[in-house]
Amino acid sequence: MYEAPLIVEHTMALWQKTVQLPDEYKTKMKAIYESNRIHIAIRNYFPDWVESTQWDVVSQVVDMSSNKLTELMQRLDQEMLVKADDFCRREQLLAARQHTMQNYVSDPSRFALNMFNAIQAEFQLVEEAQAHSRQAQSMVQSPMSMHGSEEEKIWIRLDEIRHRTESSNQELLQMKNLQETFVITYQRDMLEIQSQIKKAQQEQNAAKLTEKNQQKANLEKQLKYQAGRLLQLRTQLSLKHKEILQSLELVLAVVLQTLEAWKRKQQLAGNGGPPEGSLDSIQQQCDILADHIWNTRQQVKSVQLLYEQLNIPNSPTDDLVQIQCSVQALLSQLVTSTFVIEKQPPQVLKTQTKFSATVRFLLGYKLGVDKNLPRVKATIINEQQAQNILNGKKNSSSETSGEILNNEQMMEGIANTQILSVTFRNMSLKKIKRAERRGTEFVTEEKFTIMFESDFNVGEDLSFHVRTMSLPVVVIVHGNQEAHAWATILWDNAFAEPDRKSFAVRDKVPWREVAAALNSKFISIGAVPLSDENLKYLAQKALNKQLHSGKVMNYNDCLLSWSEFSKDPLPSHEFTFWDWFYGVWELSKRSLKDLWNAGVIKGFIARSEAERELLVSQPSTFLLRFADGEVGGISVSFHYPTPESPNDTITHLEPFTRSKLMQRSLADSLRDMEYLMFLHPNIMKDDAFGRFYTQANIEQRAKTRSGYTKTDLQVKVPGIHTDIASPFHQPFSPSSSLGVSASPAPSAMLDEHDLISDESLGTALGDLDFSMLMNNEWLRGFGIDDDSYDCYLDDGPPESLIGPSP
Repeated sequence: MYEAPLIVEHTMALWQKTVQLPDEYKTKMKAIYESNRIHIAIRNYFPDWVESTQWDVVSQVVDMSSNKLTELMQRLDQEMLVKADDFCRREQLLAARQHTMQNYVSDPSRFALNMFNAIQAEFQLVEEAQAHSRQAQSMVQSPMSMHGSEEEKIWIRLDEIRHRTESSNQELLQMKNLQETFVITYQRDMLEIQSQIKKAQQEQNAAKLTEKNQQKANLEKQLKYQAGRLLQLRTQLSLKHKEILQSLELVLAVVLQTLEAWKRKQQLAGNGGPPEGSLDSIQQQCDILADHIWNTRQQVKSVQLLYEQLNIPNSPTDDLVQIQCSVQALLSQLVTSTFVIEKQPPQVLKTQTKFSATVRFLLGYKLGVDKNLPRVKATIINEQQAQNILNGKKNSSSETSGEILNNEQMMEGIANTQILSVTFRNMSLKKIKRAERRGTEFVTEEKFTIMFESDFNVGEDLSFHVRTMSLPVVVIVHGNQEAHAWATILWDNAFAEPDRKSFAVRDKVPWREVAAALNSKFISIGAVPLSDENLKYLAQKALNKQLHSGKVMNYNDCLLSWSEFSKDPLPSHEFTFWDWFYGVWELSKRSLKDLWNAGVIKGFIARSEAERELLVSQPSTFLLRFADGEVGGISVSFHYPTPESPNDTITHLEPFTRSKLMQRSLADSLRDMEYLMFLHPNIMKDDAFGRFYTQANIEQRAKTRSGYTKTDLQVKVPGIHTDIASPFHQPFSPSSSLGVSASPAPSAMLDEHDLISDESLGTALGDLDFSMLMNNEWLRGFGIDDDSYDCYLDDGPPESLIGPSP
């Protein structure tokens, strides 16, 4: 059962608050009592007696005023006797007695009225001081308070509501006490006087009858005043409850907006955006708001009970009913809105595959739901079924679109963190029932949602049915549907609008929004964000038809349709824009992330642009670009001069796909291609890729457990030879020119025992024609000019080429 939290300040006496005020407010308080001719010692030494007396009622009846004044004198005399040894205190009490007698002995009603006015002014002064203190405290506690963040405004408004409910609670207690006094006075005194009047009539005692009739008239006057005062309090309290209700509605709207913003972040995080963060702060706000709503609800119920006990004409009964309904609606809205999915199920869901999700009830502990833990059930429904439920269509809650195994769990509570939640760890979608397709819609465009439901009671008179729906889910049965399913999810997550109907989403979106979504998706794998140049290339690819129309001035403003994004093939290709981008994303995620983050992949550049940049670079310069004509491939483009075209030949290697890169990494493949020397624009290959090379070690080269010697795969491009690729290459190895296989490892160098002798060289070279080498311009790469060529024919190759004689 839920119990409203005890708030110390509700029971704290007014005088306790007053004596804690800063000196400037104490000075004002002293002036209040002096202006009402009430000695401050009376307020100081008899605080409980002063605050428990209904001075406004007492002031209306002379006898009651006289009795209270006499009671005060007796209290002063008694206190002076008890504190006879305390000279200062006895003098203050004596001064208070003399001051009161001089001013009010002949007019006790004035004393009661002035006491009432002083107490009211003191209460308002305390309220003013507390409001000022709260404002100053909020400015000190938060360095951001000057900027007025929404969260700070929520806390300030919650604190204001707390003080308003405290004030209304005090008025309620005052009204309750006055009504009890009224009822007791009527039932005891009025009935007694009526009995005495009847007896005097029977005894025909005229003097006694006159006396009792006068007492009756005075009592009726007193009761009439009390009834008027009660009506006044009822009206004032009703107005105050309306003000509290307006504040509650305002804060609830802001808190729920904060919760919706968290959900939106959660949705964008599904596209790779930043994490949505913790729900703890929002839960704290909801807990305090629930306290205030619950306290207001209890106050209204108490007022209703007082109305039922004593019917006073013209009481704001209709307002009370309206307030009661509004408070109940606020509580229901808060409860149903705080049943949320903390961890979403996967948005691309494959049948017969385990998945998990976590649901949290933010008000679980505050409402005492942890005392009787409820069960939560998960079902899968399609878009139309979800809309029917949201519209309140009858019998719609029983409709499902599939069967989920392990779909019911009991909530669990963590007392020290006040978190009530349930985690479904082993759910599995056994089967799915698809709706009839609309037009050209693919199965991967159909959206479902996982709906979580629960029922629980709060207190003795409240029961709630809560539900929450997951982000859109696309169900697939084969892995080859995954890419298209993610297109649907990315589009929905990125471009969903607040308060949309079911899962409706815009069909056309400005490119700048698409670019932001693609960038988030790319970042989600831990990659460096896409540059403006990258995004421009993607825009040209996606908006190809529009850009070639000549009507586009700024591609950021171009509208990209869902069909252009994921359904229409790119010009001259059989795949869509999304197919191509998703292939690049997958390849980068699984094989290229480190290289991309190191900045060695150019990536998003057209073939023609790559050729233009390479042609102005020195020979053996290369760059890495995502293949235009293949999904999920990266190509090496390099400047490769040939005898026929020494300056303008650009070669594009067949794209490396995921399957190839699983056999040998891209960095190692580049190391194998020794004719590639410079990463564009002018970075030595080993400087750019050296740290990504696989470092072979002795153990790897040793025999495997089965006794076999380990082998390595290496990349070789047919038709390209080291001896003619670059004048910047390593010293010539005669064996390689003769077709003798040499070790490809850059570190495999000949030692002094492996150097070729003159005799072996002559045998190996045989009738080799050096003029052929000159025609291939190989010798010129080593500084051998035409003038010295004849000496080489006579004396053989230079020692610099073959090493010194042994």
